[in-house]
Amino acid sequence: MAVTVTLPDGALLELEDGATGADAAAAIGPGLARAALAVQLGSAEAIGALGTVKTNVDSGIFNAVQMAGIAALTGPQDHVEAMRAVYQKRRDAVVAAFGAIGIDLEPPLGSVYVWVPTPEGRSSVDFAAELLDRVAVVVAPGTGYGPHGEGFIRISLTVADARLHEAMGRIAERLRV
Repeated sequence: MAVTVTLPDGALLELEDGATGADAAAAIGPGLARAALAVQLGSAEAIGALGTVKTNVDSGIFNAVQMAGIAALTGPQDHVEAMRAVYQKRRDAVVAAFGAIGIDLEPPLGSVYVWVPTPEGRSSVDFAAELLDRVAVVVAPGTGYGPHGEGFIRISLTVADARLHEAMGRIAERLRV
């Protein structure tokens, strides 16, 4: 499946066949983790149809965000590996903390969030409340992201290392499921 990114001037950036969402995120750049840019995965026909619909539905992305996206795609890339390492270290800390309390999960390959499955029989709201009450860690219940989010909590990897490690330490030390 080819990955195509439409730049504001109409130019297309394509990643090689077989590229994943993680590849696309890496190409866009980790510094734009919170920007409203999107990458569509699909055939040329599907991407073309989507472009037709979007042209008639919305007004596009804020110009400053478009320019930041172009700079991330075409500018120096020497910082990318360092940022990947930061997010990987944070991801690994989250996976290890929940593994320590008996919740095993597959590490995400390219995301600034970790979706952690809730323990058997607990809703995402109940587990989020338990984390807050028992270890003073705030997480987002998955139901806030739609019906498919039930059964998960979401943890952001965009917080500072010290804060994330403190929270994960409290979870690993004080909670058992």
